[in-house]
Amino acid sequence: MLFPVFVKAREKAQHTTCLSNLKQIGLTFQMYAQDYDGACCPYGIGSPDTGAVTQWEMHLYPYVRSLGLYTCPSSSFQPTEALVQPNYSSYLGAYGWNLNLFNDPATFLVTLADLDMPANTVLAVDAHPYNAAALPDGILWDRTKPAYRHSDMCNVVFSDGHVRALTPDALLATTPNIHGRKVAYLASAYGGGWTNDPSIRIFSLWQTAASLPHF
Repeated sequence: MLFPVFVKAREKAQHTTCLSNLKQIGLTFQMYAQDYDGACCPYGIGSPDTGAVTQWEMHLYPYVRSLGLYTCPSSSFQPTEALVQPNYSSYLGAYGWNLNLFNDPATFLVTLADLDMPANTVLAVDAHPYNAAALPDGILWDRTKPAYRHSDMCNVVFSDGHVRALTPDALLATTPNIHGRKVAYLASAYGGGWTNDPSIRIFSLWQTAASLPHF
């Protein structure tokens, strides 16, 4: 039996390790973009032959070089070498890529220059059980959403590389696009783009149109 003080100490250590992992992932995201003329690492790139998706973990692995960074110590997910092989579509993971924005470059290529507010644009979050996070909940799959496994808070890495722990209210806050900000949205699996429609209500930290279907 663990005493409460030891439980809290363990939870604190797991929280810190998770933030460190996400920080490293954020740094590799920047390195990837530098090597690909500013293109942001997408969630995945589909094979035209098999349809299998090579996921973001594999694209960043040349910079990460450690499978341990791909799991949160508070998560049950255990990454294996298969995760970073081409065309391996497991979809399982401990961290969820912002699927609303950084989706498939064949559908909607996003560059660093497109991010007018990178410090306020989610890159990846604590997630379970999939390695993607999309909002609203269930718009892609039922469970592509953030996980709040650190004292009811979710660890987040933003597109500029900084990390924070956020409450559900903070992470999922929405606002009307009254200033006509350029926001990303996917109208379907086969087309997307930017819109500055001031009538659209957006997720403040996800830079996407919440009221429009993505798939």
